[in-house]
Amino acid sequence: MKFRFSPFALVLGAFCVMLGSSAMALDLSIEDMTGAVSLSGPSVREAHVAPDGEHIAFLKGSADNRFLLDIWVIGKGGGASRRLTDAVRLQPEEVLSDAEKARRERERTAEFHGILSYTWAKDGQSLLFSLGGDLYLQSLDPAHPVAERLIHAHSPDDAVLDAEVSPKGHYVSFLRRGNLFVMDLRSRHIRQISHEMGGDVRAGEAEFIAQEEFEERHGYWWSPDDSALLYKVVDERPVARVRRMEVYADRTEIVEQRYPAAGAANAQVSLKVALLAGGTPRSVPESTVPESYLVDPQWRPDGRGFFFRRINRAQNRLALVAVSWPTLHGKVVIEDVSRTWIDVTDQFRPLKDGGFIWGSARSGFQHLYRYGADGQLAGALTDGAWTVDSLLAVDEHAGDLFFAGNRDGVSTRQLYAVSLQPGSPIRRLTHDDGWHDAEFAEQGPPYVDRWSDPSTPTKAAVFDGHGTRLAWLEENRLDEHHPYWPHLARHAQWTYGTLDRAGQLPLDYALLKPSDFVAGQRYPAIVLVYGGPTVQTIQKRWDDSLFAQFLAQQGYLVFQLDNRGSSRRGRAFADPIFRQLGKVEVEDQAAGLDWLRAQDFVDAGHIGVFGWSYGGYMSLLMQSRLADRLAAGVVVAPVTDWANYDTAYTERYMGTPQENPDGYAQSAVFASLEGLSHPLLLIHGMADDNVLFANSTRLMSVLQKINRPFALMTYPGAKHGIDAPEQRRHLYTGVRDFFAQQLHSGTSRALAGN
Repeated sequence: MKFRFSPFALVLGAFCVMLGSSAMALDLSIEDMTGAVSLSGPSVREAHVAPDGEHIAFLKGSADNRFLLDIWVIGKGGGASRRLTDAVRLQPEEVLSDAEKARRERERTAEFHGILSYTWAKDGQSLLFSLGGDLYLQSLDPAHPVAERLIHAHSPDDAVLDAEVSPKGHYVSFLRRGNLFVMDLRSRHIRQISHEMGGDVRAGEAEFIAQEEFEERHGYWWSPDDSALLYKVVDERPVARVRRMEVYADRTEIVEQRYPAAGAANAQVSLKVALLAGGTPRSVPESTVPESYLVDPQWRPDGRGFFFRRINRAQNRLALVAVSWPTLHGKVVIEDVSRTWIDVTDQFRPLKDGGFIWGSARSGFQHLYRYGADGQLAGALTDGAWTVDSLLAVDEHAGDLFFAGNRDGVSTRQLYAVSLQPGSPIRRLTHDDGWHDAEFAEQGPPYVDRWSDPSTPTKAAVFDGHGTRLAWLEENRLDEHHPYWPHLARHAQWTYGTLDRAGQLPLDYALLKPSDFVAGQRYPAIVLVYGGPTVQTIQKRWDDSLFAQFLAQQGYLVFQLDNRGSSRRGRAFADPIFRQLGKVEVEDQAAGLDWLRAQDFVDAGHIGVFGWSYGGYMSLLMQSRLADRLAAGVVVAPVTDWANYDTAYTERYMGTPQENPDGYAQSAVFASLEGLSHPLLLIHGMADDNVLFANSTRLMSVLQKINRPFALMTYPGAKHGIDAPEQRRHLYTGVRDFFAQQLHSGTSRALAGN
């Protein structure tokens, strides 16, 4: 699932250093928050270091349209960045194929247009990207400012997807019409590599479940010497067809989608290898184990074989499979087992000596381990009561590994380095507290760090392996020229705390007081909830949506709490949700509400709740089970019955409906709806292909049967994120007006009057 409404990127901090007399004090407006110019300032996306480490490319919106992305480039030593590619100049009218639209929805980038991804050529002198289904090669040479179009798609069906430059730089590979193709960059000759039937049987593409739940964006992988391609073959014919309506402003479309609902059949996925020299592609026997998922294949650095991870359908046994090449003999090297479930992460990396790095939560927290070529454990590289978030790079020449984690604070993310020798000390690279997202070159530094904290919109810079800044990509200085400057003086400050409960794990919370908070008065409150697994809502970083700040300026207290099941707290904190979603999560949110209601500045009779996706599910459960603590709630795109959600996500935590019928029945919202007694606003996109609109139509029907009134807003053509700026503006406006009517008297209530 992992759709998280952006206010959940919480912020905490003081602006006292920057608040000067010259700062203006304008309230945020919904129009500005959803407009083409970001109030957070210019942002950098998809920053990638060239293979030779000499340049950094990144995507950035235009000055007057943050949603239109172009490629920019800068040298690692600094200087001015320059726009390398102008998307509008290449294609004034971009037309997307259905496959590209679906890919963007999976990647949560549907609101953007222009160039959304690219890859470096291996010599670091050009970049490959697709636009409107066409394929382009852009040189860094200023003498060639216009990208060369390598392939022209004459119709959306011919659109190019997922293009890459081969490791040696001799070829370009891409997907088209459900098959894998290769272009020789010297001759420009194109050759079809796979010959699957297309449609329901495709090659080189990650299946729906892999994209949606395992964050796998690619379905093919080059051998290091350009001689072979390893690729997935996805057969969706066993998956049931779901017929659903997508309602648009001017039409209604009947869509047949292969949707693997919990307990039903998955796609059949296997691996094949094709030689560039020709011949029939060969199947990989170890990849055909039924009722399992194949994740993240990677070639060995010497090209003499490859690895892939295989997790069983119950997702409690994760195996590393090694396959030799060209024999294709495979064997299981290691296997992790859990009594609940295993989270599949990016934390695997083959090494040149035949060994590998392996991430595991076997200790109770996610950490990194080194294994030798014989498959034996050499030792732990990290340990402790904290979590490794991501394996960023391995520099085998220097003997260093780079990773991100929360070693220095559960709600922060820092970058670290550690020797490949087990037992070595960990070195922190980042100097500033807050939140760091990094992108390294293939073999280690330099790297790009995108950093923000509660008082600082996201900055991006290039650093060396010691954490020394080499160049700014985007300083994004918050001064009088910044779009947020007029609102800075009204920016409210988050405070953090912990709820300690006897015999139970503590719960982290965050509280935002109204911008005009006055001691001695009571204020209505809004709880922003997500509550689902793999997500942490309380994080010390900048909130691009500014929705929570907007609510604070409307006179509300804003409260959030990370209940059990949330991520980055270890397995003891995550595991209690196993086999029955919605139980301990609501119990923990109840504890948070009890604390909130007890504060002398809270109007306990006027507390609302807002949630989206899993948060929408939680909002419904809280309104139904905790009606004595809440006055109103907003629910956006909720899952109402987990039997209707996809296999991998749901079964990871619940098992199948066949083996856990009681858990499914108790986790569905319908068992609790009789307790709903306060105003409810239900919102859903009418073309949602993630949490299907049928979740809300069934909810409407049940609410009508039990005679519970509710307000409804649906958005024609909108997917799960309701991303169109005009629709997001309308959504915010509706939420504002709903809460104003249900919670806000227009003025704060004096303590003496309650």
